[in-house]
Amino acid sequence: MNLQEYLEVFRTLKVNSSSGHAKPHKACMLLAVIDLLDSGSLTQNRFVFDDRLKDAFSQRFEQYRQGNDKDTPVYPFFHLSSADFWHLTANVGKEAELQQRLKDSAPGGTGVIKQLVAHASVSPDLFLLLQDASTRSVLAGELEGTLLGPKEAFAQWCRSVGKSDKTISNYLNALGGPISQWASAQQGRSIEIVNTTQAGQIVEIRDALLEYGLYQERNRVGKGMYSAALNLWERYLHEGRATSRIERDISEIEAREIDATVKDTLVRARRGQGLFRNRVLQQWESRCAVTGYADPRFLIASHIKPWQSSDDRERLDRFNGFPFIPSVDKAFDLGFISFDAAGKIMISTELEEPEKLGIREGQSVMLLARHHAYLEYHRASCFSG
Repeated sequence: MNLQEYLEVFRTLKVNSSSGHAKPHKACMLLAVIDLLDSGSLTQNRFVFDDRLKDAFSQRFEQYRQGNDKDTPVYPFFHLSSADFWHLTANVGKEAELQQRLKDSAPGGTGVIKQLVAHASVSPDLFLLLQDASTRSVLAGELEGTLLGPKEAFAQWCRSVGKSDKTISNYLNALGGPISQWASAQQGRSIEIVNTTQAGQIVEIRDALLEYGLYQERNRVGKGMYSAALNLWERYLHEGRATSRIERDISEIEAREIDATVKDTLVRARRGQGLFRNRVLQQWESRCAVTGYADPRFLIASHIKPWQSSDDRERLDRFNGFPFIPSVDKAFDLGFISFDAAGKIMISTELEEPEKLGIREGQSVMLLARHHAYLEYHRASCFSG
């Protein structure tokens, strides 16, 4: 199969939804494999169920778990075998027992899996695709997209701008229920507000509803709750900026002879609207890494190792980015600030009156191991000292 076909397979991955939401386990196991390939820890199409794989799974699982989801990597490692691309190879002499457990859909515990399974692997055509860093990022993005549905993404963003869970619940109930019903009746077609992804479409729906008597009356009785829900959904969808330098970079990408899906992903990432921005904001819970400011409309996903100096994998790597408010982003981009190995801010003597930009001594960012190589580059090649 080709990339487009695997994107569809990942998008429609069969998961357990018995608890009311899609379980993240299978997607997190695949993301763990991709992360290990990214880091160079995996070089062969053989994925042993060891601590390295389990740790990579747990890191991903912690990002996407909901409710009472359990960190049980043994289950996706086993149950992914129901997908045509994931294969389990039995230890010598354990072939029949493994086949019986697969037939019975009975994985057992970690000890059983280690006793029965030598390693997992993916189909050769998929592993070939995974050798390319850009393609890995695209496939990872598809998996990430399955883990955070529109309602969950909206709720996460609402919390980041200070909305309570009760308010979020009320707004989602309104958007998914009466507002969608009124919009459908008013326009004579089926409309699901929470599946609407363009801010302009929400504006059109909202303007049309202003002429719809039932909506007007219910909104008045509800003290503006329905219009507030629509306004917040539009605000949630409305993001993005572009500069002339960014547009020049986009022109360079569009001129390259690469896979169309990869090209589109890189273009959207450069505009700050695609995988890179989403990954960076999610990593930092939609808060400025320095100031803690939590309105995503004002946050810029800033590359640590500059775009021009990065390869395609680095351009989309969540660890090659910080979310900053504009003043901090500009100071970082121009090399007037950086961060030491402990995350403490470094301020150039060339930056005049940094306090007026919200920058001051003593500020810091929380770093993970995979940030360090990028920051070393920034300190050596971008920071003006």
